[in-house]
Amino acid sequence: MRFRLDYFLMMFPTNQLHLIVTLTNQNIRFMGLPIYIAIDRMPENCCEIQNAACGELGIMLQLRLVKTAEEEATHAEENQEGLIHGCLILKGLIMPWAHTNRIVCADSCFASVSTAQEMKRLGLRFVGVVKTATKKYPMSYLGSVELQQRDDRHALTTVDSDGTRLLAFVWMDRDRRYFISSASSMEPGSDNVRQRWRQIDNTPNAEPERVELRIPQPKGCEIYCNTCGKLDQHNRSRQSTLRLRGSSGQ
Repeated sequence: MRFRLDYFLMMFPTNQLHLIVTLTNQNIRFMGLPIYIAIDRMPENCCEIQNAACGELGIMLQLRLVKTAEEEATHAEENQEGLIHGCLILKGLIMPWAHTNRIVCADSCFASVSTAQEMKRLGLRFVGVVKTATKKYPMSYLGSVELQQRDDRHALTTVDSDGTRLLAFVWMDRDRRYFISSASSMEPGSDNVRQRWRQIDNTPNAEPERVELRIPQPKGCEIYCNTCGKLDQHNRSRQSTLRLRGSSGQ
């Protein structure tokens, strides 16, 4: 960790940090230290943060606290009304790196076709996962393509009038994952490697074993998975190590 911090402090003034900026949003409850709450609903007594980090080192670069809807509305610029809310927030987080040709990786809170187009206008490349912001995204078509096993994939590409090339694709992991990108291709990337518990020995009372799963993936997925999960991985590890949360059965 000391080496990473020294590298960051050395490279930051020269604007030569790694070419990938990763963004995510999280819910935290203040109990002395921030924690990541991996549940669907908003936890009580918490706040939401939106942050950007170096995709190579995982060091946080920008942090924004989400305020009330009324306060958020007062900060929207009149000439940006055509952009979705997630894109507006993302612009505020990554403006220090505009026109540097860096790759911006963002989760579904920020990702959309409009976001990819706006990042191109700001001199940045983009890779993101699309879930609900499906305007101009071929979700209906990609959702109907038959995918039977992990690593099955299908892609569409388009080039608009100003030469911006966008790639929309679906990749099968355990579930379907939909991506929008202006920074990658469907060329084979390095395998997605995970450690999982599996019951190899079926004799009574046998212990489960750790096995390595290797899932092929396209280059676009590799870029996203290697960067955008760093913040969540860090927060989950910290939560487990410090035992900040506990639960008991009813």
